[in-house]
Amino acid sequence: MIRFSIAAIALIAVTVAGRAATAAPIQYGDFDGTTVMYLDVQEESSTDPGLGLFGAPTISGDALDFNPQAFAASSSGLDSDVTDSNLQFMIKAKPGQGIATVFFAEAGDTTLTGLAGEAETTVGTSVFVDIVEVDGLPVSFSVPAGTMTFTPKDDFLLSVDGSGTKVWNGSLFLDLGPFAAANGIKGAITKINVSLDNTLSAASVAGTSAFIQKKDADALVITVETETIVPEPATIVSALIGLGLLGVARRRV
Repeated sequence: MIRFSIAAIALIAVTVAGRAATAAPIQYGDFDGTTVMYLDVQEESSTDPGLGLFGAPTISGDALDFNPQAFAASSSGLDSDVTDSNLQFMIKAKPGQGIATVFFAEAGDTTLTGLAGEAETTVGTSVFVDIVEVDGLPVSFSVPAGTMTFTPKDDFLLSVDGSGTKVWNGSLFLDLGPFAAANGIKGAITKINVSLDNTLSAASVAGTSAFIQKKDADALVITVETETIVPEPATIVSALIGLGLLGVARRRV
């Protein structure tokens, strides 16, 4: 079995460099959801500077949906190709809400062809989350980096998988509650920063070809679940005093 060490090295190098691409980020702006807002959504590519590989997203409820048209890597005989892009944005909970979980899901397909020789495609996505606000007050906590799990897998080989097109799906579920508890974070998480490094690679030898892409529909969907903030009794009393309502209530007793 021939493995493509050049493509593997390039994949690692681009993944590391993806967060520091030199081209100016492409700005997509802010998106208003039901209970959260996605702020300052932007992307930059170290392999295709200046190109919006993901494209402008749309929002439905609290889910941000990207449908790229040209996020792909291809190879046709004795070469390799790596395509990388980094997404960055802030998620801010609306008043009375706290960010509980974030779910990342993406999909695509890969096509390998050839009667003899080897061809390979890979997909990888790393996710970085920083908690930057709790109960509306600034904090700084970095959640351990996560990587998407792909089905049926993240690495396709012509010698193993045969010619043809295969569909792949990736996902990562982040429950911020256990991390908050383990780090003594009390209160509701109201703002987080998110960064995603997305990489596709393709390599082939003479007589073969390799192609991999993110789908042009629901290629990447980010969904947030929130929890309603219930004030502590002391907080409720303080609020009533501040409004002058507690004194009124007592006079009526």
